[in-house]
Amino acid sequence: MKTEEYIKLLETLKFEGSINAASKTLGISYKACWKLLQELKESYPSYDIVDSWLGGSKGGGTSITKQGLQLLNILKNVNEH
Repeated sequence: MKTEEYIKLLETLKFEGSINAASKTLGISYKACWKLLQELKESYPSYDIVDSWLGGSKGGGTSITKQGLQLLNILKNVNEH
C-alpha cells in the first residue's frame, strides 16, 4: 500500500497549495504527482480530498479540504500501527 506516499503528498499539497509546487518539493514529475492524487481519490471515493482551481492572473492551485485533512490524520494513524 502507498500509505506513506499518500501522507507525503497530502502534507506537501497542504503546505505548497499546488500540484506543481508539490511535485517539485517531492522531487517527482507533475504527472506522477497528479497520478498519485488520482489513485488516492480512487482509493477513498467517499472523501472529497482536494479543491482545485484553474489558473488566471493569480495562477491555479489545489487545497486540501476538511475531509482531506481527516483522511490525512487517518492515514497517519494507520501508518503508525
